[in-house]
Amino acid sequence: MSTSEGTRVYERDGKVVLYIAGHYSIADAERTVPEAGRLFTRLGKCEFVPDLRDMTGFDSNARLVWQEHLAEFKRSVHTVTMIGGSPLARMSGAAVCLYAGIKMKFASSLDEAFPRSVSKTGTTH
Repeated sequence: MSTSEGTRVYERDGKVVLYIAGHYSIADAERTVPEAGRLFTRLGKCEFVPDLRDMTGFDSNARLVWQEHLAEFKRSVHTVTMIGGSPLARMSGAAVCLYAGIKMKFASSLDEAFPRSVSKTGTTH
């Protein structure tokens, strides 16, 4: 099975990001779930940010891989913030989070998931 070029998992500002480019296959899920799991474990309490803005589609079995494993990380993941995605992808993500018992919210851009802190003087940090 091939994996989507550019799909990757990384840590940013204490959050775990899953960036998906192209079609998200079961092979992608089988690779990225353990990668994300290692980061969830290392970071402790964190937010999970699937970035679906460049995803063109997904295998239903890829969703099942996440559904089978996300609940294992319930103690580490306090919130899933899904960025972009089609209505079907968002609905599938909501179902996975409901099954895992993890709070979910939606955003349209990474800026919403990673707001810059602004001091009282108006400067950003």
